[in-house]
Amino acid sequence: MVCEENVFKGVCVLCCEAVDHKTSCGLNLSFADAERRMLSCPELELPSESLKSWAAAMVLRGVEGERGKPKCLGEGPDVRDQVFWLVAVHEEQAHAGYDRAITLSLEEVGQSWPLIHLDALWTVWRCDHCRGARDAEA
Repeated sequence: MVCEENVFKGVCVLCCEAVDHKTSCGLNLSFADAERRMLSCPELELPSESLKSWAAAMVLRGVEGERGKPKCLGEGPDVRDQVFWLVAVHEEQAHAGYDRAITLSLEEVGQSWPLIHLDALWTVWRCDHCRGARDAEA
């Protein structure tokens, strides 16, 4: 069911697609749904490549007021290369390289693309080692 606050004149403000009151675009996620999406989606569905991953990342970041899908989805290098570089840098930094450190490291060697910061954050969130460390702290 569509959350009424996300529909304006029959258009979902999260994805800019037309919806009626009985259907959902699938982007109106709770935090638990966003976390499930992040953990269960295929590795190649980075936020820069997938609208649903992007929407989940927005919820997990706690970003309020993000409206409309980004116009740069799917731009940049091949997604397999993106995943390889993100994971390699994260592991090279001994799992201490959070999203900003990963982004800076890749930009220093000339690798960048739109939404790289979200892809880096997504990589850290999905990392089994880092997720285990976060769970142990809690």
